[in-house]
Amino acid sequence: NQFQAKIRGIEIDIIDGSGTLKVELKAGENFIFTESQEMTGGQQTLKFFVSPTENLKLLNWVVVGNGRAVVDELRLLLTIPKRTVSEAVFLFSYGHMSQCYDPATGLVRDRARWPTENFSAVQAMGTFALATAVAHRLGYVEKIDAENIVTTIKTKILSLPRYRGLLPHFITNDDITEDTEWSSVDTAISLVSLILACQSLDITTDNIEEILSNIDWNDLTDNWTRSVSHGYDYNKNKIANRWDVFGSESFILAVAYAAATGRELLLEQNENTPTWNGSGFNDEMASLFFPMDCSSCQNDIWGNNWQNYRREAFLKQKNYFSGHYYNSLGLFGLSASEVPEPWTVHENDVYGAWGVGGHNNQPNDGTPEPVGYPVIAPHYAAMVAKENPQSFNTLFSYLLRNKIFTPLNNVESFGVDTSKKLHWNSLKGSWNLSLQTLGVGRALSGNKYLPYQALNNNTYLKNGFDKCWTQ
Repeated sequence: NQFQAKIRGIEIDIIDGSGTLKVELKAGENFIFTESQEMTGGQQTLKFFVSPTENLKLLNWVVVGNGRAVVDELRLLLTIPKRTVSEAVFLFSYGHMSQCYDPATGLVRDRARWPTENFSAVQAMGTFALATAVAHRLGYVEKIDAENIVTTIKTKILSLPRYRGLLPHFITNDDITEDTEWSSVDTAISLVSLILACQSLDITTDNIEEILSNIDWNDLTDNWTRSVSHGYDYNKNKIANRWDVFGSESFILAVAYAAATGRELLLEQNENTPTWNGSGFNDEMASLFFPMDCSSCQNDIWGNNWQNYRREAFLKQKNYFSGHYYNSLGLFGLSASEVPEPWTVHENDVYGAWGVGGHNNQPNDGTPEPVGYPVIAPHYAAMVAKENPQSFNTLFSYLLRNKIFTPLNNVESFGVDTSKKLHWNSLKGSWNLSLQTLGVGRALSGNKYLPYQALNNNTYLKNGFDKCWTQ
């Protein structure tokens, strides 16, 4: 379609090779392009010029007959329609996220590289439905396609197993993935997102709201005396940890809890700012679903002014690198992500909740351990793009200019070491991609961001949201 990049060529860097190298493009079962070139030994770059008119399914490169090829790199040369940085980030991010979606089942994989039935993520199912509704509103997805995607996801979520009303965090073969949990916050994120998506497309939400109301909130709160537990482990034992500190995760859960029960969520540990670890996503995530800076919402019921807090949290993120060489590159954004090069660290250090430091007063940026340079998670810049467009543009322009964030490649995280070498992680993780997609979607939408409008039109969620604010 008009928004898609078009392939115009293929370049293959050969380290060493002899014989004939053939490139094949297939659309379905039919070959639409084949061309062979001779390898002359030693280093060379083979160039193939193509103009496919059909959607491609396979790209093959094979040595014909006797010969060998040691390939260093293969590049697709693209003609990309002219777009603003915001438009490119939204389209690339939504495209990468859609690669995690299985239209046959309605499942959304946690990672695009995993098999369809292995580790699908329930919260990403809801957020992909909502991102699709936003993409439709912005004119990138046809209404019938958006309706089909959201309805398919809704049908799958309604059919998933539940324990005491909670959905499994991860799903394998239509059941909870072994050794994972029945998650209260992921259930809330999934159902809140799905309600907003369905509301915006005039798809009934009653049966989704019923799931939320039928959660055993009484058991999760020990007869209404505690904050909500994180859920139940794989063996259905209640998890000791609770959503009892300030942050977006607790606020989203509080809205769902208030909508379902009419009660105020207890925040037993830290009900006021900042978040525990200062991780960027937890400062901003609630704004992807709810208008956290509305004029009538000065303070939440715990006394927090979210508009002021989010502005201060952003400045803290930016100022953290003042005097650091990252500042000259316009780099910022400590949030939860995998490290840029997972194979270089111990498996226990691959994922980190990077942050500038919250109540724990311990900034964590990846230095000196585990990677030796600060880890930047680009989704944070997308989440603050509406209020801080220049900083967003600078960071994503850096990624686009370095040709690592493209229609084919995502950037889960990246960093620059002291020798100025760029390191990056191409993971297409559906959760961080949903934060990135919805964040830049909010910026592109101006004052007509679809989730906010859907919230105002859904009495069930709006009641829960209103109960979380002083009036």
